[in-house]
Formats: sequence, structure tokens, C-alpha cells
Amino acid sequence: KPVDIRALGKDLRVSHVLKGTFQRDKDHIRITAQLVDASTGETLWADRYDRLIGEFFAIQSDVADHIANSLGGREGKVVQTVLASARRKPPADLGAYETYLLAQEIMHSDLSDEHMKEGQKLLDQAIAKDPTLARAYVKYAHAYAWRFTYEGGAAELMQKMLSYARKAVDLDPMDADAHAALGYSLTMSGDDKQGEVQLDEALRLSPNAFDIVITYACM
Repeated sequence: KPVDIRALGKDLRVSHVLKGTFQRDKDHIRITAQLVDASTGETLWADRYDRLIGEFFAIQSDVADHIANSLGGREGKVVQTVLASARRKPPADLGAYETYLLAQEIMHSDLSDEHMKEGQKLLDQAIAKDPTLARAYVKYAHAYAWRFTYEGGAAELMQKMLSYARKAVDLDPMDADAHAALGYSLTMSGDDKQGEVQLDEALRLSPNAFDIVITYACM
């Protein structure tokens, strides 16, 4: 039913709302989806899915996967809109997740040792604001993975990578990225079997995550 998106956002305490419609015409189905900024009511993304009627649950899963891949993940629309908002805020007003996203952007923009260290400084700030933010520990582990390709003392840096990845899984056992980071860390540290166990769990939790599939393929 029609709702006030801004009021709904406040009631649910969410930053974004996904809304949509379902239509049927004989043998055809049309599903539309819109991502809406709950604070402004602005439509940030929209798409349409036309399908032939068949196995209904298969269609439902197919469309849900397409929407999730468009909105979620590192390059998804949700992250991009939150990141754009974070860039406009003064540092003192940033939340833990926004600080984490800025750290991620720095690390991905230039895979240099200097950018990894700069990203870790921001991640320290994110963790100070929210010590339970598992994703910050995941990204910290990723930074160590790059740093030991540049720096001496690789064994020590590997152990730090493993420690942060384990912490991420402890904080959020349902986070696929945390299990992927631990799987990567274990494999790089020489424990292939347990690394595969963690990567399997990551894909069980998020079977359509392209970046996890890439990590698994590399390992």
C-alpha cells in the first residue's frame, strides 16, 4: 500500500527502503524495484524485470539475486550513496560505518603500502566508534594482506592478518566477508583445509558474491 517513505524510514530506523510492484499479463510477469533514500524520499536506483511465467519460486530467486547484486556488495548502489554522503560530512560527524567506507575507498583507490597504512588509521577510528563493527576488522585483515607483499617481517604481518580475520568472524558469524577474509588468511598462512572450510561457509552465506568467488578461485 502507499506509504510515506520518510516516516517509514524513521519507524524502521533505516537509511534506505526498497519498494516495488508486481504485474501479470497472461504469460508474462513484470517486477519493478526502486531504492529510495529514506531521509529525503529520493529514488536512487530503479530497474524492471520482465519474465515468462514458469517456476514461480525460481523467478522470485532470480529477481531477488539481481536486485541484491545491484544494491549490495562493495560496488553496490547502497554503499555508493552512503559513501557519497560521508564525503560531505565533517570528520567529527562521521559514524563508524561511514568511516569504514572512507577507509575502504582509500585502500581500493591505490593498492600501495602507504594507502594501506592510511586506511588502517581510519579503521582504527571506526573501531573506536564501534568495536563490534566486524567489517572494519575484515578490511584491516585485507590491509595486512597487501602490506606483507611490500614490507619485511611477512610472518608477523600474516599473524596480524589472521588475528583480525578471526576477530571479524567472532564478532559476526553471519558475515560472509568475515569468513572469506578468514579463509584467505588461513590459506595464505598454510592451512589450506581450514581455509577452504571458511570459504565454503562464506559462499553458503552469500552464494552470489562475486568478490568472494574471485577470492576462492585465487586460493
